[in-house]
Amino acid sequence: MTPPFFGVKAITDIPCTEILDLIDKEILFSSRWQFRRGKSSSEWEKFREEVCLPIFNHIAEMCLDKGLLETKALYGYFEDRKEGNLIFVSPSVGSKTKKVQCFEFPRQKEEPHLCVADFFPDGFITMQLVTIGDRIVKEGSRLFGEKKYSDAFYLKGIAAEAAEAAAKFTETFIKKELNVPIEQGCRISFGYPAAPNLMDQKKLYMLLDGSKIGVQITQTYHLVPEYSTSAVVCVSEHSKIFRP
Repeated sequence: MTPPFFGVKAITDIPCTEILDLIDKEILFSSRWQFRRGKSSSEWEKFREEVCLPIFNHIAEMCLDKGLLETKALYGYFEDRKEGNLIFVSPSVGSKTKKVQCFEFPRQKEEPHLCVADFFPDGFITMQLVTIGDRIVKEGSRLFGEKKYSDAFYLKGIAAEAAEAAAKFTETFIKKELNVPIEQGCRISFGYPAAPNLMDQKKLYMLLDGSKIGVQITQTYHLVPEYSTSAVVCVSEHSKIFRP
């Protein structure tokens, strides 16, 4: 497989409606808003329709009316070289960093001994960084300051899932560009078991130059604005999420 280009591109015209449509409402209602607890399946279905969906529609309308989702993404294809559990990534032409970046990933001790490095043989590696901006964070603070605690809480949940939806949107965009099935492959972020070294997020940030879409990185390797995420995108048919 050959990428359509080597380098970095930005996607800045992502419609708010598309991100809202991609939000996983089941996770939002059950986990973020914690509405599922103690309810049977039949109780949950009724509660979901009568309570959860109206709240979602109310907050979604707020996002649309006030333009709270400023979704932007960066993605890039970089030349890489694999050496055991290591991947050496070459910066693109014009990159702020001229240094080859080395990423090391843990390998499972038991069968099938998976390692993220195996998902990227010599050739190229794909990375992405997305943000929904900071307007939604400021609105949440405003609502909290006005003691509209419920709306602030619901907005925070939607913000977290909107960031995930933006990451999903970008991953899908990449897979379509590479002409691979949407269900094939996976997205792996630093700080999680398969890629535990959060410091590697800075290397990814430098390769993509996150400042192009208004994202900064802190000394503790966290992205700002708060609802921003980064990942390596694996498109190999053998790649999958796993725990070392």
